[in-house]
Amino acid sequence: MGKFERSWLLFKSSISVIARNKQLLLFPVIISVLSVVIMLFFVAPAALWPTGHSYASLEHWQTIGSTFFSVSNGAGTHGSRITYSPAFDRQAGLAQPRPQVRLHPL
Repeated sequence: MGKFERSWLLFKSSISVIARNKQLLLFPVIISVLSVVIMLFFVAPAALWPTGHSYASLEHWQTIGSTFFSVSNGAGTHGSRITYSPAFDRQAGLAQPRPQVRLHPL
């Protein structure tokens, strides 16, 4: 018995277990819905960032993209690179200067 045949038998037996016990589908559905809700908490503030354009317009999304990411022509062999831009942190007041740590000799 090959790998594909064993996988197919396992798949068929899993489907038959789910067909006999419909309540087993409840947990994956609830977890999927809650995962989407949690993801929206992280994505919504960035997507709803006020840019002065309509949320449905391309200009809004280009402004959001340029706020978070910048494209630079890399000097390496891979060409251009897309990197995280801390401009969002500065606009939101999140970027703070790092404290200077001085070590004193004992």
